[in-house]
Amino acid sequence: MHGGFGDTYELAEGTRYHRLPCCRWFLSLVPPSRRRARKKYHRLSFYPWFLKHLAASGIFSGLAVRHCRNEEYMSAAISYYYFLFHLSMGMLFMAPDLTPYGVQSKLAEDWVKKDKDPSKRIEHDDVRDFLGQAERRGLLSRQFLTRYDIAREMREFFNYAPPVHARRRKIRFFSCNHSPVRLQDMLREAHQLVGESARAITEIAADSGASLARDLRRDANPLTMSSEFGYADWCPQDVLEAARRVCTEVADTLDAGGSAAR
Repeated sequence: MHGGFGDTYELAEGTRYHRLPCCRWFLSLVPPSRRRARKKYHRLSFYPWFLKHLAASGIFSGLAVRHCRNEEYMSAAISYYYFLFHLSMGMLFMAPDLTPYGVQSKLAEDWVKKDKDPSKRIEHDDVRDFLGQAERRGLLSRQFLTRYDIAREMREFFNYAPPVHARRRKIRFFSCNHSPVRLQDMLREAHQLVGESARAITEIAADSGASLARDLRRDANPLTMSSEFGYADWCPQDVLEAARRVCTEVADTLDAGGSAAR
């Protein structure tokens, strides 16, 4: 797979990875004892993980709509949360310098020691911290964070079963603070949230947006249809189409941002 954008470096067997603008930041996290080949770290890119999470967010947005249409509101709420979670993870891999230092260190450690998926080192609270930092930097609106918090609350309510309070032989179960109608309203706003994240990615990518858009257009369609991606064999066609739409919308916004900058 080809990487994202920026300077390129030749790897074994002609594979090329592109350098993120934050590579100097990343190199600063690498222990001095492991900096023997500086270019080795410069040529690594977070683009494959950005692509993975962006496509996954589209998958879950399609599932959320499908479940809601069938009045399967519990499944819809869980899928909606993971739509926003993966959308946020995609943004995170475009701007890992906005994550807490502990997360940055974990990512650097994985890159240096092993060829592992760094996504596994990022926890749900880390993603929320990233969104808060992005909002403070003006990349995201407060509404995005509010929707994320509501979605997480609903997901945890259904995943972990209703909260219960037991005292003096009395048992009280608590209901969800939100309704299926609220979920339906948020699903109708999903397109706006994708657009907002796309604009944030455009600002982060700066003058490399056109290159990133080109890579997205090239990689998103074959990725979502590939059995290697893991979702293609499990999802109906309309859900796979939703994944491609999300990637295409981000690519369109990147192109528009690049044109405006020129």
